[in-house]
Amino acid sequence: MENNTNSKASDEPTDHAASTIDISRIDAQQQKTLYQQQDAGHNHTFNATTTQHKEKQTKQGSPSQQDNCPLTPLLNNLILNTATTQTRQKALEMLPNKPNLPPRLWKAIAIRNYVDLAEFRYKSLKANMKYNDEDHSLQTSEGGVIAIRKRSHPQKFTDIAEWLLAFRAYMEAILIIYDLREQELNAYRDHINTLCIKQEFSAVAAYDEDQRLHLTTNRDSTLFERNIEAEGENFDVTTTKKQHTIANPRNAKRDITWQDRRQICINWNRKGCSDDNNCKRVHACLICKKIGHPERRCFFNKQASPKQMDNRNDSTK
Repeated sequence: MENNTNSKASDEPTDHAASTIDISRIDAQQQKTLYQQQDAGHNHTFNATTTQHKEKQTKQGSPSQQDNCPLTPLLNNLILNTATTQTRQKALEMLPNKPNLPPRLWKAIAIRNYVDLAEFRYKSLKANMKYNDEDHSLQTSEGGVIAIRKRSHPQKFTDIAEWLLAFRAYMEAILIIYDLREQELNAYRDHINTLCIKQEFSAVAAYDEDQRLHLTTNRDSTLFERNIEAEGENFDVTTTKKQHTIANPRNAKRDITWQDRRQICINWNRKGCSDDNNCKRVHACLICKKIGHPERRCFFNKQASPKQMDNRNDSTK
């Protein structure tokens, strides 16, 4: 009697909080791998269901879809290890809250292939446009018409701002599948942004391509690691931004106009104006634009000596 009770209990479906994923199309070796991962502590239940139960599950939706559960590495392995392209595509379509991207880009992201950011931006924008095949026009207040035509091919980035916008969208798509890479991608974004301070953007963009392409051939590496070879190929003296340093501020071109657009007297600031009473220019400081002291006695003049500063303070008393 006890055996029958146990047998009956084992035949009844168990209500688990974890999601149930159909792997009926996965071969025996892959099923064994997934079951080993399940035993390692993943909270998922796999059932090799019949066709009838599979159709019922498709209509009702899995618990992970209904509850918007965060994706786990086990579901990532399901996407990567599926035997056929059709099964992998179906697993990608099950991803909750995913951006609207073409299947080819989702496949590249899932198997960690190289993705061109300019193409990614173009494809994602095109997929989200309501009328892709139509040209739009705007009516101006003067009665003219401005035509807005869609781009026929992706455009290369011209500055770091465009790259950052595209990388942000690319990063959001990656984190749908690989949520543990958030810190890595954030650090890499900051690294690229910092490089643009000293290097020309065209060189930084080429370095980014080489760095991410390196990951496709070296699966054990991450974007945390420094790629000396890519740096040597893309950065040199010609790509370094020129630092515009000024040796002598007196020789620099500056604004010599006062608040009322009149010119400030340079002679009065340097050594004294010979026509002090009849000068048509303003006797104001060239640095702070205030009346009462020349440039050589200005508080903001770093080249002024302490004696000159004392003279300036005495004159203001």
